[in-house]
Amino acid sequence: MFKRCGSLFLALLLIASSGGALAQTGVRATSDVRYGSRDGTSLLLDVYRPTTGRNHPVLILVHGGSWRSGDKDDWADLAPRYAAEGYTVFVPNYRLAPKGGETLFPGAIGDLELALAWARRRAADFRGDPSRVGMLGSSAGGHLAILASGVDGDRPDAVGFFSPPVDLELLFERGILVKAIRNFMGCDPDVCPARYSRASGLNAVDRQMPPTLLSFSANELIPRQQGRLFVHELQDRVVPHKVVELPGSLHGLGVARKVFTQTVTFMDRHL
Repeated sequence: MFKRCGSLFLALLLIASSGGALAQTGVRATSDVRYGSRDGTSLLLDVYRPTTGRNHPVLILVHGGSWRSGDKDDWADLAPRYAAEGYTVFVPNYRLAPKGGETLFPGAIGDLELALAWARRRAADFRGDPSRVGMLGSSAGGHLAILASGVDGDRPDAVGFFSPPVDLELLFERGILVKAIRNFMGCDPDVCPARYSRASGLNAVDRQMPPTLLSFSANELIPRQQGRLFVHELQDRVVPHKVVELPGSLHGLGVARKVFTQTVTFMDRHL
């Protein structure tokens, strides 16, 4: 695997031009690669990869933003750090719910499934190994990544979720993220209960779920009960998993930065 060196400084060295190298880091960045289209919308991703060696394990990073905002650039500091650890990294955009876009659930799930299929097909073009693909998701991106990891057919080979909401109906009932959830789902739970059941990360867990890393903070935006419910499902279905619960109130990418080393160790083990 590509040697670990200088990863803390990568975010400061990113050259804006597409295809530009990350100076003196051994990482190359390529922006706005088209991985598909849906409903006339081109779907783009950024690539960060080691400049030496081949057959690197692959990571797909999914941004958050309450399902209606956020961008692949949100990972611009962490993505090159993963690449410096020896990973080929793909960071896709996906279609957003209003007001950031026009796509309701489950449109974004299909986009991530498309990104995963593209990564399998094109990984070798970017020095990656298509047989070792992991997916990491932050906040709402973690929720989407859970659902993309629990679908029939192709799944990632290992996954990691940072502060994911998992039971949208329970959050809605408790008055948490109500506007964002209604905006994403297009209805309230009492109007379309079957839709909420399909969107439940708890219902996505089965015995074929890939090895899973879950990390969240004790007093953050997403109540710790959500993580604990998810862990119960993983345990019940005997899914290999690791849980990192942090003190304090870090959320999403803040959690991902804090557990960077644990994440790399977990992915090294399972990819």
